[in-house]
Amino acid sequence: MPQWETIVGKNPVLEAIRAERSIGEILVAEGSQAGASEILEAARSEGIPIKVVPKQKLEQEAKGSNHQGVLAYVKARAYATPEELFEEAAARKEEPLIVAIDGIEDPQNLGAIIRVAHAAGAHGVILGTRATAPLTPTAVKASSGASEHTKVSRVPSLPNALLDIQRKQRAWVVGTDPDEGEIFYESKLSGPLVLVVGSEERGLSHLVRERCDAFVRIPMFGKIESLNAATAAAVLLFERVRQKAQPAKKANGR
Repeated sequence: MPQWETIVGKNPVLEAIRAERSIGEILVAEGSQAGASEILEAARSEGIPIKVVPKQKLEQEAKGSNHQGVLAYVKARAYATPEELFEEAAARKEEPLIVAIDGIEDPQNLGAIIRVAHAAGAHGVILGTRATAPLTPTAVKASSGASEHTKVSRVPSLPNALLDIQRKQRAWVVGTDPDEGEIFYESKLSGPLVLVVGSEERGLSHLVRERCDAFVRIPMFGKIESLNAATAAAVLLFERVRQKAQPAKKANGR
């Protein structure tokens, strides 16, 4: 029998349908059908069973998550290997861009980083198992459906995975650090890149730091010491987007 997990919220469920995840059933709370019309239409077109249930039943199944009146049972995600993330880049004929996450325990923050990574064109996300949140329904919802379109790898040892990537993929591993390293807009973030994001409280773990080829920092001018991890990831990932677009602008005389 397949293992099933739940996805809650309108956007995550709709994106799961669009991503052609194997969905066993969709539950809709009584009185929520009108607000879930797009989901219901997409589910019917795919032949996915729909059941209207009392709101209390949905709340029990959602286990406290903000379900917005919709919940889906989906076949448990099969995590990708790190190699498959690079294969995704090759299939898209693009320079690899991978985001590695070290020590992010808050599933909301994890989901937000996945959302940013997807928006910036990343080919996948690598999660360490040590002190890093798994891809829970809360993280999926926080990603606003981006986790359904982003390859995610979960590895037993992030330092070992980074070392393997350096040897086999020849990617540049860049860690985030609020105190050390080059200012991000003075750093080279183009080319095959693994951007390693650590937690705001502890930063990168010791062994992960040893695997980094370089560090970048975001200068802070206010009274707070650092940015939320997802916000910092957004700044750095879209700096890469800017750097990759810059040669094209110069070629067009702009």
